[in-house]
Amino acid sequence: MDLTKENESDDGSTIATEYTDMESCPGISPNQNELNKSQSVKLGGEDEAYLLKQKYAYGSITFSAIQTFTVILLAAGCHVAPLEINPMLGPYPDALDRYGAKNAVMIVDQGQRWRFFTPIFLHAGFFHLLCNLTVQLEVGSFFEREWGTPTWFLIYTTGSMGATLLSACVHPNTISVGSSGAAVALLGAKCSEVLCKAREEIFSVQDKLGHGT
Repeated sequence: MDLTKENESDDGSTIATEYTDMESCPGISPNQNELNKSQSVKLGGEDEAYLLKQKYAYGSITFSAIQTFTVILLAAGCHVAPLEINPMLGPYPDALDRYGAKNAVMIVDQGQRWRFFTPIFLHAGFFHLLCNLTVQLEVGSFFEREWGTPTWFLIYTTGSMGATLLSACVHPNTISVGSSGAAVALLGAKCSEVLCKAREEIFSVQDKLGHGT
């Protein structure tokens, strides 16, 4: 369990303190250590405190590395298509289709159900990859540290497969790739968490952490 708190000193510099156990955090009693460890709080003013389940975002980093590798591999092995064909600076569409893009015809007629999952590892090109990795490594990685890798992985993968299913139903005559659906699923899960926690009692663990009571 990692807790990071930042304070601003008199000279304007930022002082960061990281706690590895709830019992060592000022204002948190030992019995509060049994409460939901995935909760976080943001204080007003200059102070911020976060309660995290883990220090590193293993899932976000692993998926990002695989996605980057596949884009480089396809660009090198299948060549980069002209911008009028693929404005994302990536391979030809048929190369993406060959390596697992969403293709409703192949899913329904050929029974290639694995295409519900493989699009998450592919991107249309380097521009597409950059946009998705910006969200995935900046926002998604923090959510993973807060929720834990198992929860993050479940939301990330089911969100991606759900987006692929929706795309296959709405746009059956096109192919699609990318992890945008997974990123939106993470943001949707966070919005749901915020709405649920807004209904909690005022003396929740976040409130006690924030005010040191």
